Amino acid sequence: MNHLPDAELTPRQFAVFEAVAQKDGLSQTDIMHATGIDRSSTADLVRRLVKGGYLQRRRTRRDARAYSVKITASGRKLRALGIRAARAVHEELLAAVSMSERVAFVGMLERIGMKASAEC
Repeated sequence: MNHLPDAELTPRQFAVFEAVAQKDGLSQTDIMHATGIDRSSTADLVRRLVKGGYLQRRRTRRDARAYSVKITASGRKLRALGIRAARAVHEELLAAVSMSERVAFVGMLERIGMKASAEC
């Protein structure tokens, strides 16, 4: 089921929104590190999201070569749609398992995520 019928939001774009929403003013390098998306793809994603009016990008005062990226009101709205869609998908996927299985499964995913981030 498509939970974003009127919006085109890719998982990578959503990851960029999440990173910028966590800390407004990130550089593109910070976004790259936060999302795990390679440098050229991050630059392309940010460029397209700026062009769409979802992100704002400005040169930093400390380093004229770097950009500070902020989410716009339109970006916050699209991110909110993405969050709702992600929650709906989450519920759909977990509907087939019992609550105790859900707790165990989510716990395992959290341990995997912690192990992966500790190794980075």
